[in-house]
Amino acid sequence: MKGIPTLRYIFHVADAPPHGKEFLNPEPRNGCICGLTTEEVVREINKMQIHYRLIKTKNNVKLDKM
Repeated sequence: MKGIPTLRYIFHVADAPPHGKEFLNPEPRNGCICGLTTEEVVREINKMQIHYRLIKTKNNVKLDKM
């Protein structure tokens, strides 16, 4: 059907904090192993008009930073 807006979502279900120093993890690498920064990923998601929702499966201070 033409004219009906399409909504796109990413539902990110997390039970552990992300990798990298940015999120207070004591790891040698910073961020994703793909090499993208958080800002680059967010920029692409915004350009593609995708809504992002983080769903935490448990309370975790490091997950809150995410």
